Amino acid sequence: MTCMTMPERVDFLKRLQDRDVIARSTVPFQGGVQDLPVYLVPIELPCYRLANGRTRAVQAEYKVTRGLQKDFFDDPDSATALDVQDELLSKMVDDKNLLGVLRTEPQTDALILDNRGYVVNGNRRLCAMRRLLVEDSVMFKHFRNVRVAILPTCTEEQIRELEARLQIKPDTKADYTWVDLAMMQRSLRDGGMSDPEIADLYGIKQRSAVVQSIEMLSLADAYLSSRGWDGQYSKVSGSNDYAFSQLLKGRRIAPSESERDALTQLTFLLVDNPEGGRLYERVPDLAKNMKRVVEQLKAEMDVPVPAPVPNKLFDGVEDGLSLDCAGIVELLEDPDSHEKARGIVKNELERIDRLAREEKGARFCLKCVADAHTMLENALNGYDESSVTEGVLAHLENIELLAGKLRQKVNELRKPRLRQ
Repeated sequence: MTCMTMPERVDFLKRLQDRDVIARSTVPFQGGVQDLPVYLVPIELPCYRLANGRTRAVQAEYKVTRGLQKDFFDDPDSATALDVQDELLSKMVDDKNLLGVLRTEPQTDALILDNRGYVVNGNRRLCAMRRLLVEDSVMFKHFRNVRVAILPTCTEEQIRELEARLQIKPDTKADYTWVDLAMMQRSLRDGGMSDPEIADLYGIKQRSAVVQSIEMLSLADAYLSSRGWDGQYSKVSGSNDYAFSQLLKGRRIAPSESERDALTQLTFLLVDNPEGGRLYERVPDLAKNMKRVVEQLKAEMDVPVPAPVPNKLFDGVEDGLSLDCAGIVELLEDPDSHEKARGIVKNELERIDRLAREEKGARFCLKCVADAHTMLENALNGYDESSVTEGVLAHLENIELLAGKLRQKVNELRKPRLRQ
């Protein structure tokens, strides 16, 4: 579909008059609530906004997988880039079945355009309506003209703020992956907005959630880079956010840089588990059992022994675990070591689970008796003249009976052991 150029769009919008207004649309904008005029305009007028936050991640992946320049999407009026944007949006339209909705329902919500005709909100709907019009220009002739609300003159920062405010609507937020949201928050920070301001904009109660979101994205970038997948965010935009959030928690409590680095590299092994499944869910267990996992890796693999380095926090050199972790990091620099190392980590975590279950089972009887002892002590200490005594004696008789049976079993089991 041939679209208007920016000069053509600007000229068309300038010629709109009050009598052309067909409705009003209320949006949170420029520090308040604005009642925007809504017009009917040719579907060729609205221009996809290449800086759309929803498509930032897929644009990055498109560029790296096709060897395009980093600035491929920078020119907002590039015909080539806009064609690609239509392709990316079209896939999103299919994923959300917007075609199915618009086949039976007319456009109700106006697209939101800036005063140059770029679509601030509604890029996917515009793509869907254009596809339907191409598919059948008679059946869908009502899409030849679309409803648009026009923003007043504004800055790019104000547009990003509006985009953020529209995202927090319950029916919109779910459409964004964690990567999309983190990239938009990082863009706002790069643009000079403080973390508390970003948190307020997104309706987030704590500033730390913004910090966590952006730091998780940095870890995801590091993971993708380590695998030679720079910018391919589709590989981490699903449920892997759990792995990166738990990795972030583990890194914050790790006592040394080498331990943080080793935890990071071992987590990356779990994230790219080629066998499928949800191995990344073991990241909290990995962080909790780093010492045992590292010891097992040393036992089964030829882990390099790095030279001791000074400890920045304390006098002397790094401790043994820190040095071992540095060796693990060096080992995992070789991709050929990943498969075996991942298997060792997986097996060791399963072994630790099994031992914990066996320990819990072996100590179950002792725990129950200790709990009963504590409860009886509490009952005795809490007894006074106001206590209800009905039924107490009957319970005590049953307790004495059960205690006798348990004592008998314990003595019977102890006899063979004493003979040995």
